[in-house]
Order: sequence, then structure tokens, then C-alpha cells
Amino acid sequence: MVAAPRQAAILVLAGPRKGKSSCVVTPAIAGHPGALVSTSTKLELLRQTQPIRSELGTCWVRTGRRGRAGRLPGAALVAAGQGGRLGQAMMVADAMVRSGENAAGDKPHWKERGGALLACCLHAAALSGRSMRDCLYWVMRHDGDTPLGELEEGSIAHATLYGITKTDPEERSGIFSTAARVLQAYRSAAALAIADSPNFNQRVRAGHRHALHRRTWRAPAASRAPGRRAPGRDPPGPVPRHP
Repeated sequence: MVAAPRQAAILVLAGPRKGKSSCVVTPAIAGHPGALVSTSTKLELLRQTQPIRSELGTCWVRTGRRGRAGRLPGAALVAAGQGGRLGQAMMVADAMVRSGENAAGDKPHWKERGGALLACCLHAAALSGRSMRDCLYWVMRHDGDTPLGELEEGSIAHATLYGITKTDPEERSGIFSTAARVLQAYRSAAALAIADSPNFNQRVRAGHRHALHRRTWRAPAASRAPGRRAPGRDPPGPVPRHP
């Protein structure tokens, strides 16, 4: 077991198949008494530690290709609603804008305005008990009036969203379109079904012993260097989920 004090990090440097995962990472995940987040391309870490971690708390699994939004469906609204603060919603919206691959080509103005619109919609949905589905529909329909009615008049959120609704129609359309691209991961029935009943709460996890496994993947060596193949690399497939 390798351990470190708080506010410290450990770097394990070794060659391939020298036991970095089996001798260091796996025991650390299995033996850690508190909440944790693990990120790896190896599915074995989850399979080997899930039975033990499941006895301590809930195990969540997040999968997805690199570049996709990093939050679990529905967790964005849960995180945005913590404490009922606009600042929290702005942090969530900013993270979603920066992680949205299709919004990456937008100019800073559209990113900032799209993030402000998304933050106001998330904030309004959290305050009024609405779902991520409502937030998506507001943005997709270019509807600023409905979330505006859920915000306290005179608040910063109300002033921000009111200003967006009163901008030039062409610019307003661009702002809503930017926010819509950020929310593209929610534009499916399956994603909305999960978002309607999120089972992930970041605030709860911080005080308990739950585990969040983030599985990333990389293209095999054959796609990066012609004539070479990465041994033991399987393409992304289904990942078991703990209820």
C-alpha cells in the first residue's frame, strides 16, 4: 500500500506490465476508507475493486470518449442547485461550456454569453424544482421568458437573463445556439430519462464512502502508427453498473 498525506500527490513511474495497476492502484482503491474518484483506461480496476467498494457505498461508472462532457447525465442540475446560489450554477455552466467539444470553435463572446444563458437556466430550473429536460427545452426553443419568470426580479440572474432576451434577435439566436451545442449530450431520450432521475449527488459523495469510476479510452496504436498494434487493448464496450 502506498499512501500520502493530504494535499500531496504520488507519482509511480515504471514500464509496461510492471505492476503499477495491480500492485499500487488496485490496492489503493480497495483499501481507501473514504470517497474516491478513479480515472483509468483499464476496466480491470473497476472489476477488481467494485465488490469491495460496494460494501462501503455506491459505485458510479462514467464512460465516454475523450472530449465529451465529463459530468453524469442529470448531475449538472444537481450540482447547479446546491445551496440555491447563482455562483454555483455559473461554475457548472462554465465547466460544461469549456468541455463541450462542438462549442470549442466558438469565439469567446459566444462562449461567455452562452455560458451565462445556461447558468441562468440551470439556476431557474434548480430553484423551481424543474428538470434538466425543462432546461434543455428552454434552450432548444429559444425560450428565455419561462426561466425568467422563475427568477427573483432584481437579482443578478434575472438581470442577466433579461438582458439576453432583449438583445438583437440575430445575436440572441447565436447565444441560444451556443448553449444548445453545449447541451447536445442531453438531446436523446435515454439521456433525458437518466437526467429526470439522477442518482449522483456530489455533495453527498464528499461526506461518505462512495466511489466514482471514470473510464476513459484511447485509440489503439494501429490508428496512431501504421503497422503497429497495442497488445491487449479492446475497443470500448459495455461497462457493468452497480445499482
